Amino acid sequence: MLCRIVLGIAVGSASGIIPIYLAELAPTHLRGRVVNQNEFMVVFGQFLAFSFNALIARVGGAEEGGTWRWMLALCLVPAIALWVGMTIVPESPRWLAGHGRIEDMLNALRTIREKVYGSPDYETSRYGGENAPHPDSDEITHPVSGDVEGVRTLADHDSQASRRRFRDLFAEPWIRRIMLIGFGMAVINQISGINVIQYYGVTILTQAGFEGNTAFTVNLLIGIAGVIGMVLSMFLNSRVRRRRMLMSGLTGTVVTLTLMGLVSMMMPDEVEAKKWIILAAIVAFVGIMQCAVGAMTWLFMSEIFPMRVRGEAMGLAAGVQWSVNFCVALFFPYLMDAIGFGPTVFIFVGLQLIALVWVYRLVPETKDKTLETIEQEFRDAVSA
Repeated sequence: MLCRIVLGIAVGSASGIIPIYLAELAPTHLRGRVVNQNEFMVVFGQFLAFSFNALIARVGGAEEGGTWRWMLALCLVPAIALWVGMTIVPESPRWLAGHGRIEDMLNALRTIREKVYGSPDYETSRYGGENAPHPDSDEITHPVSGDVEGVRTLADHDSQASRRRFRDLFAEPWIRRIMLIGFGMAVINQISGINVIQYYGVTILTQAGFEGNTAFTVNLLIGIAGVIGMVLSMFLNSRVRRRRMLMSGLTGTVVTLTLMGLVSMMMPDEVEAKKWIILAAIVAFVGIMQCAVGAMTWLFMSEIFPMRVRGEAMGLAAGVQWSVNFCVALFFPYLMDAIGFGPTVFIFVGLQLIALVWVYRLVPETKDKTLETIEQEFRDAVSA
């Protein structure tokens, strides 16, 4: 139990840090794709876990007492790989600028940009030489341009950041509005029941009619659906507006959850098609959720928090997300025992409908906007 607590702290910390790190690292036109690639790797990791769990269950026996230990032990391999890989990634240029480390900021940008526009080496080469940019390129719209001047501006903007206190997260109306939206996004990411499917998928499939090792095997389809959903999300996020994707995704989860609940409640257990319809509804739900809801909520949270409180705000939002996740995962088995799987699913349907209305009324569009522009728009909206 102590190790699980430590692991929970580690996962919670990483889930709050990584999206904002990637959002600060990426140029504006690639930010959505880069942040979504992180979510894709999370979902792909879940698929690998399902795959190896199914293999271990078949070799060791799903009902054997020690099988779960092998499933957990295998997780050590990617953990070590991540630990080694993190030693070579650069620091966030925006964070360095915010702490006055301009030279370190330029070095970090040189590591991740083909050309760092606005830096001394670019100014030297812009009029000639083998490193000169193509004559037709535009230093403002060039696809690999570094926003040096914008990042430098952050150094002045956040010169007082180290003196800020926790209560500054709620000190001004425009920041309070951002915090409300960020917390709402964190809640939306969990009240669909997506992690209930991830945690209790085998149990749900067993109750639906799949037995023993078969439940572990068909559970692979849930992992595949998540991977396909995230691939589709990376394709769509550069073409479709964030709000539209999020609202479409919430509509899709309402439809699939409703189908899941109705079939579970109204179709007799002896009908062979029942378990396959429930499986199909779960697979569709996971694909839609990962594509348009899970990916978009993390992307929104990585974009909207102002630079001066981004770390603290994202940490709080991640804390809210994992707290709701804890509550949903804790109460789901009790609800399923008390009222059944179908009625429990309809609780999630109601929550999704509330989320859909909330997004429509409060959530702004952030696609193709710099982080600084998003912050300024929040300021202007409150002062207007």
